[in-house]
Amino acid sequence: MNNAQKFEQFATNIGALVKESLIQTIEEQGHRYTGKLQDSIRYETESKGFLGRILFYAEYYSDFVDKGVPANRIPYNPSKRTGKKNSKYIDALIDFAINKLKVGSDNAKNVAFMIARKHAKEGMPTNNSSKFSKTGERLDYVYISIARVRQQIRQLLIQLTKEVFKFAFIKINL
Repeated sequence: MNNAQKFEQFATNIGALVKESLIQTIEEQGHRYTGKLQDSIRYETESKGFLGRILFYAEYYSDFVDKGVPANRIPYNPSKRTGKKNSKYIDALIDFAINKLKVGSDNAKNVAFMIARKHAKEGMPTNNSSKFSKTGERLDYVYISIARVRQQIRQLLIQLTKEVFKFAFIKINL
């Protein structure tokens, strides 16, 4: 295996390690509704010799799960009517009330507006939502995930460095 292949294998190992940690942290923080976010996480490696990167992709809302949404950015204002017939935000909360909270469809709209008022007051996640987390954390899943595997990444990097230098010294001695 040449050095470029070794680096590509290293990047693939790191990508798989971080992806697994991201999924685990999302689950621990209680961010599982449909599993769509976890299923969407993927990575790609790009390399040229020893220059390379690992690109991670996920559903567009992963940033909101990671960093939250301040109350002033919630698309609902309980004291102001917009006149719109439908709201994607309220429709999503109705779906959540029916499918996750198991509220009957006749009461789901009321529950959705109760949640929206809470979000508009506190932002997301709400202050009380930590009870759904195994760790008490509800934000920063990306940082926490990488910190969790930092030592393993370091060990893989040390291993790669040793192999590359060993390969270089073998070539010099020929």
